[in-house]
Amino acid sequence: MTAQIPDSFLLDISEFSLVGIKGNGLFNPEQFGIRPIGMSSDCWRGYRCLYTLKNDKLLLDELYLSLGTLDGRKFISEDGPIINGVKPSSPPNEQFTFNNTYENLGLNLNFSGGLLIGREFIEELYVHMGFHPAWKYREVFELLFDTGKLIEKRDVSNAMQEFREEMVKYPMRPGYEASEEEIKSWIESTFSLDYSF
Repeated sequence: MTAQIPDSFLLDISEFSLVGIKGNGLFNPEQFGIRPIGMSSDCWRGYRCLYTLKNDKLLLDELYLSLGTLDGRKFISEDGPIINGVKPSSPPNEQFTFNNTYENLGLNLNFSGGLLIGREFIEELYVHMGFHPAWKYREVFELLFDTGKLIEKRDVSNAMQEFREEMVKYPMRPGYEASEEEIKSWIESTFSLDYSF
């Protein structure tokens, strides 16, 4: 397995990784009848989002999708649907992770809950599996929303640093003596973006 490409969040012209989700209402391809295919081991879910704020309203601004069908070993590319009036563009060659790119989507999202966004990933904490949690980033903010409207932005970098100081005392992956169940549980946890605090 490979570490996964995270969604991004553009905040005050700085790009962050989306590292935690607590709530409902973010982009879900199934709501648009879309079934992405993972074409790369670093994006098994087959899509990537870039979120942003406009007038404190949460928007999906860019979307990258891999769509198509497999015919034996051959991949047959498919064009994505028009979303929010935007038709996707395709890459100029066949070496791609995503074959449908949506830019300037401006899709309003009615997300309610919290998002953790982080930047300045600490390379020494890299693990070759799933998504990296918030405590592996030096700068972390929690953004709280009510039906898509930003109601609070909190700098939680110090809390993440304190948590990180505790976490690095323990192994970051199961050892060779771990049971199959322990390994399975760890893998599932690395693909979850749920958080609570």
